[in-house]
Formats: sequence, C-alpha cells, structure tokens
Amino acid sequence: MVKNLEAVLDRLREGESTVENLAWWGLKTEMHMDLFDVCIKYAQQLVVLHLDGNNVGPQDCAQAIVPLLMQDTSNLAELSLSDNGIDSQQLKAISNALRVNRKLRRLNLAKNNICNNGMDYMGFRTLCDVLDGGGEEGVSCNTTLLSLDVSNNFLGDTGALWISNVVENNVALLDIDMGSNQILDNGQHTLVESLGVGLTNRSGLSTLNLVGNLGPKRDITRIRLMLQQNLLKRRTVERYARKKAMQDGQLLSSKLVVPWDYLGAIFDARAEHRKEARSRKN
Repeated sequence: MVKNLEAVLDRLREGESTVENLAWWGLKTEMHMDLFDVCIKYAQQLVVLHLDGNNVGPQDCAQAIVPLLMQDTSNLAELSLSDNGIDSQQLKAISNALRVNRKLRRLNLAKNNICNNGMDYMGFRTLCDVLDGGGEEGVSCNTTLLSLDVSNNFLGDTGALWISNVVENNVALLDIDMGSNQILDNGQHTLVESLGVGLTNRSGLSTLNLVGNLGPKRDITRIRLMLQQNLLKRRTVERYARKKAMQDGQLLSSKLVVPWDYLGAIFDARAEHRKEARSRKN
C-alpha cells in the first residue's frame, strides 16, 4: 500500500499501466488538488482509489471526485471515501455522477455524515434513486455497482426505508452494508420484507449487513437465511446454465458471472418443463 504522495505521482507520470491501490492518511489540504489533477489526467490507469480519512471536502468532490467518476476514459473500479465527513450535498453530487458511470464496482462511504445527523436525507435519497432499478421511467439508473458500504452514518429507520427500494429493485448489487446506523425494529422489518420482494425479483444480493443496529437479532438471522437460500438457488441455476450452454456449443468461462436475468429465464423455463412433465405423467 503506497503512502508516499510524490512516489505515487511519479509512478503515474512515468506511465505505469495500472495502479492497483492508492491510499493516503493525513494528506495536507494543499496536496489534494495536485493529487486529483494527476488522478484525472491518468484516469484510464486508475483501478482502485482509497482516500480514507483525508478530509475530502466539497471542493474536492466538485472539482475532482465527480469529474473522475464522469470521465468516459475512467477505469476506476473501486472508490473508498470512508471517514471523510462527506455530507448530504457531497453525496448528492457523487450520486448524480453514478448515473453516467458504468465502471465503478465498489463504493465505500462508511463513517461519514451523509444524512447530516438525520437532518438532511436528500443526498442519500438521490443515491437510492440512482440505484433503484425500478425507479421513474426515463430516469437514468446505475446497474453496474456491485458493492455499497454506508455503515456508521446515522441513517436510522428513514435511511432503511430509502435503501429498501434498492433492495427490492436492484438486481446488480451483491453486497450492501448498513451496519451501525441506529436502525430500529421498524427499519429492520422493512428491510426484511423488501429483501423478500427483491429475491422474488431475482436480486443477486448475497450480503445485507445490519450488525450493530438496534433492531431484533432475529431479523438479522432471518436475512442471513434468506440470502443463503438465494445463493444456493443461484448456484443451482448457474450450473444448469453452464450445462445448457455447453450442450448448445457455447463456451462459458468458469469464472464468468452469468447475468441473473438470463439465469432467471432459464430457471423459469426449467420449472415450466418440469411442470409439463408432471402433467404428462398424470
């Protein structure tokens, strides 16, 4: 993990093809724009960018983070901005950038203040709208983000209500971390119900972390069981999809993640075939 700013900048300027990890702690304010200028200039090279605990402020978001996310040439796949005091307004700008970004896979916003201590949910609401695959018609949504960490942000039951729409409708997200957000009984129960709907809608979710909240532990246990059952279903369908593809003369890499919509269609067809077979027997 690289800690020396000048060393990293030199490596980027020398044209290194891929910088897999950038992380700094305690960067001075005057270093930020020099860093971001280089990051934007070499956006095609950057794959992972960690800026945890670096006081990334509104100016940094407006002039660096958002442009980096919106650049067509950006190959940034993982962005970590935890412990930066990011507020609702900054989150709104980042969220709107995700409407056009199709490369980012992991976003870490843990330990910030994205709802302004429960006083302003506009930024988080915007993020949820962007990730809500069942949102308003004509509104661009992000369907490529796979992991979202918004733990330790004082989101409460209101935040749970907004993220529940994402749980129901987004079929791309694999991991959502809502841990330690002061979510109570009603919020956790809402998420349990939304997860049930989401799994019916063929959600690919494998992790929904609620550890450290104030709701009943039975909800957390129930969520884990639901996700385990969904994972088993996915694996069964994936094996069937690969077998069918091989029979059809197609080649699927063993590491390839088959799209859930495709898997679901095959699963439905398989169920229908079994139903017809039982009818013929009767």
